[in-house]
Amino acid sequence: MLEVGNNVFTIPEEQTHFSLWAILKSPLVIGAALNDTLTSINAESLAILKNKDVIAFNQDSLGVAANLTRRWSDEGYDIWSGPLSGNRTVVALVNWNDSELDASFDLPNVGLQSAGYVKDIWNNLTSRNVQTTYKKRVASHGTLLLELGETTSAGHYAADAQGKDQ
Repeated sequence: MLEVGNNVFTIPEEQTHFSLWAILKSPLVIGAALNDTLTSINAESLAILKNKDVIAFNQDSLGVAANLTRRWSDEGYDIWSGPLSGNRTVVALVNWNDSELDASFDLPNVGLQSAGYVKDIWNNLTSRNVQTTYKKRVASHGTLLLELGETTSAGHYAADAQGKDQ
């Protein structure tokens, strides 16, 4: 059962909890009181539960769960990834550190060289023509949750890809 909204996690931890639950295709059962006589969920937690992209990852028609792709014990973060319908990929970079992390997600770690777009779910950003690496700051116990589309497999280099922005 999801613990989002029960005031046991920070907002980044709630995002991590919901992200992993969704990409692993676990049932999304809300465990918080949305609004009863004693309590109601806060707006930030409710926004996490209502995130349409994260719900769509969970309900994707391909139905394939993400897997642990890479574990970094020294750097303190893991990468989970899995396929989505429409030749897209979902990636979660989870920061297990007790401090913020300037993370570099290298696309070849999930078998990709480039992406026509990277949708950064929790930061509400979309980057175009990402080549090899996507960099972003990740909160303590937070998750960089990404949707990658229009991808090229690792080891393939298009001649026109030179010099494009990351």
